[in-house]
Amino acid sequence: YGAATPVTQTFNIGNAAMTCTLANMSVIYTGLEQSPTCSTNVAGVSCKANNAPQISPGSYPENAVPLTAGYTCSGPASSGTFIINKATPTITVTGPGSVTYGNTGTATYTLTSGDTGSVSFSAGSSTGCSVSGTTVSVTDASGTCSLTASVTTDNNYTAATSAPFSVSLNKATPTITVTGPGSVTYGSTGTATYTLTSGDTGTVTFSAGSSSGCSVSGTTVSVTNASSTCSLTASVTADSNYTAATSAAFLVTLNKALALVIPSNLIQTYTGSSLQPSVATAPAGLSLTYTGSDSLPRTDVGSYNVGWAINDNNYYGSYSGTFQITGAAQSITFQSFIVAATSTSGGPVTFSSGDPNLCTVTATDPATNQAGQYTAVVTLAGSNTDWTKCKVLADQAGTPNYSAAPEATAILGNPAP
Repeated sequence: YGAATPVTQTFNIGNAAMTCTLANMSVIYTGLEQSPTCSTNVAGVSCKANNAPQISPGSYPENAVPLTAGYTCSGPASSGTFIINKATPTITVTGPGSVTYGNTGTATYTLTSGDTGSVSFSAGSSTGCSVSGTTVSVTDASGTCSLTASVTTDNNYTAATSAPFSVSLNKATPTITVTGPGSVTYGSTGTATYTLTSGDTGTVTFSAGSSSGCSVSGTTVSVTNASSTCSLTASVTADSNYTAATSAAFLVTLNKALALVIPSNLIQTYTGSSLQPSVATAPAGLSLTYTGSDSLPRTDVGSYNVGWAINDNNYYGSYSGTFQITGAAQSITFQSFIVAATSTSGGPVTFSSGDPNLCTVTATDPATNQAGQYTAVVTLAGSNTDWTKCKVLADQAGTPNYSAAPEATAILGNPAP
């Protein structure tokens, strides 16, 4: 045989088939690159997912590819979808710890770093507070307040709501002030008034405390001693939103009532004895202090400065004036007369009284006057001042040449005024 014609052939060595398995195909977003795991059934030969690593949440188709030449990945788990799920953020309400009625607090929170969702707050079923934006207000300080914060989903994080956060609700301290009465006069009454923080529904009462000059019943202020002091306080009980409170002391001016000083007998007539006016008060029985510049009592005719001031815890009043003693009227009363008589015979004449109880008749000594007339002194007796009641009797007993004379009678008249 001759030489054969050379024949050229191609010898192909194909990739060996092996089983590749993709695992951890669903993970949660971490902010870092993540890949599925890949394993083979051939020792020493490894594989990987062809579309990994990935960072952002999403679904990514993946095929296993060998990392060693000469192999081909196959098998039911050699392909699939790699899913990065959104992470669940941690959101926590951190404040406010407490809010006082009438003030507001600011709701605060902490949130997993990188979450860009919108945060909102809710007071849920709270009975004592409300929240608007981040502003927390107290609606009833006796109620409850629990806040939650919620965040909306973003590209990397799901929506989430925090655990409830308890907020302490505090009652406000109200401002209460006594405003009146500024003054009260004894015998009258005043009305206690006050101002109180708007919205406080507590019950208000008044007290005079240790005041020694006034008392209060309800809102009626009475004066018990106008020379003493009066200080009022107002107290309010607690309500749903305000604590109990007591005002500062309020000083009330106490005024004495006007009383009258009533003098009488300011003009009197001289008697020779000590004289002074009488004085009374209205109301009656008030103590008086003498304030006149001239002392009392007085005896002689003249004008005297007199005065009195009321000395009482609850009344004031005074009088100043003149006490006058005027001259007494006088009269002249004839107390006695001398009567003279003669007889025809010239004999002695004797005198007697018709009624010694009205007047007396006494012979003079000597028995005659310069004219030779027999005389006697006639004097009113007792309390008699009426000379017309006085009868004077004259007798002559007779002489050797004359017989006794008839008894003569004389009735004296009253002197001319």
